[in-house]
Parts: sequence; C-alpha cells; structure tokens
Amino acid sequence: MGQRRSAAGRGNGSDVTRWLCLSLYERLPPALAVRPATRRHGRHARTGYTLTDRPRLPGGETAAAWLVDEVLRSPRGPVPSYGFDLIPVLAHALWVRRLRVIRRAGTLAVLALVVTLFPQASALWAAVLLTAWPLGPAGRGLPVLTALVCLIAIPTRPDAVWPAQMLLAGAAAGLGLYGVHLLDHALARSLARTLRDAPDPRPPLPPLTTAQRRLLAAVDAAQHDTELPYDAGGRFIGAGGEARAVGDLRVSLRPRYGAPLVRPLDGAELLGHMAAALGVGHEDGSGPGHRPPGFSVTEVRARPVEVWRGPRGTATGLRGRGAERPCLRVQYASADGQVVVTVVLHAARRGDQLRLTLYPQVLTPLHPLLDPALPRRSVAVTAALGLRELSRILVRRPGDGPDGVLPGTGPSSLREAYSLPGEGGRYRRADADRLILLTHTRALAAVERLLEERGFVTEEFHEAARAVVTRVGISGGIPG
Repeated sequence: MGQRRSAAGRGNGSDVTRWLCLSLYERLPPALAVRPATRRHGRHARTGYTLTDRPRLPGGETAAAWLVDEVLRSPRGPVPSYGFDLIPVLAHALWVRRLRVIRRAGTLAVLALVVTLFPQASALWAAVLLTAWPLGPAGRGLPVLTALVCLIAIPTRPDAVWPAQMLLAGAAAGLGLYGVHLLDHALARSLARTLRDAPDPRPPLPPLTTAQRRLLAAVDAAQHDTELPYDAGGRFIGAGGEARAVGDLRVSLRPRYGAPLVRPLDGAELLGHMAAALGVGHEDGSGPGHRPPGFSVTEVRARPVEVWRGPRGTATGLRGRGAERPCLRVQYASADGQVVVTVVLHAARRGDQLRLTLYPQVLTPLHPLLDPALPRRSVAVTAALGLRELSRILVRRPGDGPDGVLPGTGPSSLREAYSLPGEGGRYRRADADRLILLTHTRALAAVERLLEERGFVTEEFHEAARAVVTRVGISGGIPG
C-alpha cells in the first residue's frame, strides 16, 4: 500500500493532503461557506470572497465521522481522488474518532463521579435538563436560571441543603468536563503540530489496527480506479466545478473524392490516436519533451452514478443513464495539488456520423481558512468554547441536525466540497484556461490528422473544431 501511495503521491499534492488531515483535528472548525463579493476601487471592480456564518461546511470530528461512515465503510468505496491522497486523510479520521471515544469516556467518568458524590443534586439537575430538552434553543437558559435560584435560596433558606449541593454538583461537573475538554484539545493540538512539522512531504500515518489497514488497502486501490462516476448533468464527481469550455462535435464522415478505399474507424482508435498525440510533449516553448506539472493521460470508463460500481446499465450516450463508456482522461495537477485540471475525451462513431466530446473540469484551491499557517485560538479558549457547544447539544431539540451541511450520503468528495467557488484566483484561472485550450487544440488536431490519413473529408470537422477552440479562447475554461 505504501508503494502505491508513494507513486501516486508524485501526482497528488502533499499540501492538500496535509491540509485535509490537519483540518480533522480542529475542535471548533471555522465556518467555511463563502459567497462572492464585489468591491469597487475607483473605476475598477475586484471580486473577492466574504465569509458567512451559515450554512457552513462542518470540519473536525463531523468531517471525520462522515469520512469513516460514508467513504471508508461504504460498499461502493470512494470516488477517484483528484490532486490528493485519500489514505492519510482516512487514517487520521480513524484516529480522530478514537480521540472522541476517549473524550466521551472521560466525560462519563466525570459525570459518574459527580452522581456518586451528589446523588440528590444530580437527580435535580437531570430533571432540569430533561425539562430543557423539549424546548430546544429556548431552554438553554433554564440551567442558568436554576443556578440563580439556588444562589438566592442559600441566604433566604439557610436550613435547606439542596441549593448548596446543586451549586457544588454543577461546579464540580463543569470543572471536570472543562478539564476533560482541555486535555482533549491539548492532545489534538499536539498531534496536529507533529503532523504539521513532519519532514516527510506526505503526511505520516497514525497507529492503526490490522483491520483498519485492510480497509485502507482496499480504499487505496479504489481511489485510483479508472471507473469514473458522473451525475445527471454529466459532471464527473470529485473533479471540481463544471467548466464552460465543453466541446461537443457531431460531424458527418464522407470519403474524399478520388481517395483510396477508406479503412474502418471506430472510437477506440480515435481515443488511442489522441492519447498518443497528447503524450508526446507539449509545444509551449519548453522543448518537445516538456511535461506540465502533474500531467497524465489515462484510459478510463465513465459510468452514471446510479450504476457506478453497481449493476450494469443498458442505455446509450455519455451523459445519459447507461452503460460505461470508454474515455480518455487528461489531467494536470499543480505541484501542491491546489489546482487540478481534468479534461475527459469521448469519441464514438454512429454509422457515418462522428461524435467527439471534450468535457473539462477544474478543481479549485482549498478554502484559505484551512491553511495550517493561520493563527489558532489557545487551548484554554477552545476548551471553554467546546464546553459551551456541549451544553448546546444537551438542550438541542430531537431531530435537529448538526450545524453545517455535509456533502451527502451518495458518492461525493470532501476535497471538492472544501474547494473555493469560481476560479480560485486570477493567475490560477489563466493557467487552467491555458491547459484546457492546449488540450482541446492538440486533441482536435490529432483527430483531424487521422481523418485526413484515412481519406475522409475534413472541412466540416475543421470548422467545428475551430469554433470549439475559439469559444475556449474567448470564454475561458472556468465559470466566472
């Protein structure tokens, strides 16, 4: 497993993998939802991102639980990884789950000790919490009101024992739970610091059991699978936002007058010809053997998400509900994995008609609040805030979900959910547009040369290809 991960790590950004691993140890993750905002400076406008409080994408333990339940233990397995290595992220998610079990055990030990020392006061506090529970957020002030009543009852009712016991029980439980959260947050911060300061560019794996290592070995093979799921709109899950430069060519194949007998031509041969043309190097002034960062050309199979790693379909068409379709995936990943450009090519011949689809997607950088270099609150403050979150959970109305929006129970990608909307930066957008335009130009030129060699009329294809390349150059590859 380690050898496969090392080989894949050259194409998977270690920075993105490390950021995702560190985000799991955040006890109080910040709100990650963003909305576009336009600020005007004189006559020019600049578009940025303004943070919002809700809806937010939960991180920390909530994300770790989602990864373990919906990715590691899912019968379908993970979607293909684009620009990062999923194995360290899942391994640290398991470790975060283990830390949560330890914290809950400490919480139960503190509460058991308080019940043993103050049985009657504990019963009264339990009655207060049970009364506040159905009230939801409106009942959060009931425990505070109970404490104020006890403070008032001590001087007015000196013969009563229960007010002092309730205050002592509440103080003992609060201090004990604060100590448990303090130790938990300090341990999580220490583990995150060790992970952040590790000299290895790939995040190290925490201690795991034999059963967990077997699960990770199966996921490691699945994350590099060449079977790609796409949704009802044709967007490949996990590859980022849909680009505007989608090329869909449908041209008629007619033999050129006076040309020799036309040899058969099918989609597999077209894909192979494009793969050979894209793999010989890129003519961008860097020499014939130059490769852009993280460049790869892979033969893949595209399947609808409804039948992905499930029963075979029977319909036709790349974007319809149906069986898998042979495709070619051209991918460019930046050195740190923050930007991944993917172009999926599909070619098919139906009688005398040729259909060629070029579908680009761009995975934008991670949210800047996940940057481990940002200053963090002290452990004492986060432990106090964590205790406040615990009190909110205790009085939450039954049926209320977590504070945040998870990617969902179907096939989805946490890396894609944590990405910035839009282009993720002016210069990154220019690089992505250049790579998409380069792929479109070279792939279409390769198909046109093959049609010319086989004796087909290429004027119609040439005009359609030029229209696609022109549209890419004008509109760009990423939705603005």
